[in-house]
Amino acid sequence: MSLSLEELKARFGEMFSKKFIKDSDFDMEMDPEINTRLIYAIITEIFPLTYLPKKWTFSANHPWRIRIEDRHYLGEPDPHYVFDMGEPESGLHYSVFKVPYLDFHSRAIEKDDEKKEEENKKKEEKVPVEIHENPGRWLIKLWLPDGYNAAEIAYKINFAYSEAMRATLKDYAIAHAEMPIRTSDEEIEEEEKGL
Repeated sequence: MSLSLEELKARFGEMFSKKFIKDSDFDMEMDPEINTRLIYAIITEIFPLTYLPKKWTFSANHPWRIRIEDRHYLGEPDPHYVFDMGEPESGLHYSVFKVPYLDFHSRAIEKDDEKKEEENKKKEEKVPVEIHENPGRWLIKLWLPDGYNAAEIAYKINFAYSEAMRATLKDYAIAHAEMPIRTSDEEIEEEEKGL
């Protein structure tokens, strides 16, 4: 039996009104596989989803929300990566954790002008490369129901996110804190004023 979109909305209105991915901002060339690996980790290891056959949907049996904001300290006023997944945070306990890191990015040295690039092409030389270091931090923001240990969940999210990057970002090595540091929005705001 095939139902139209309108019939589906009427029959399963609650499912269509929920936005499980609340917000995202990422680089389409680099980050989709990170998102996929992170989602798999969340829905299989952290908050496993259960299929509800009578509702034709999946549920984690309770609301939760996870947000990651990743930015470099220098030259980046806004996060270059945002991942925000979950349900409304009403009635949940909010926590925020910081994970300092250092990128080691292998990349071609940027040319000062086109003339040097043309000279290199004529000589058929290899393009010079460098390993660029760039410090930063990602935030793990959690909205959790009673009975969950926020530090434990932050540790699992930190592991899943870093492993996803290790597997997919072939030209990066990222040293990072293994234990997320509990902080607050106020402390983060103060930190960012000094950058």
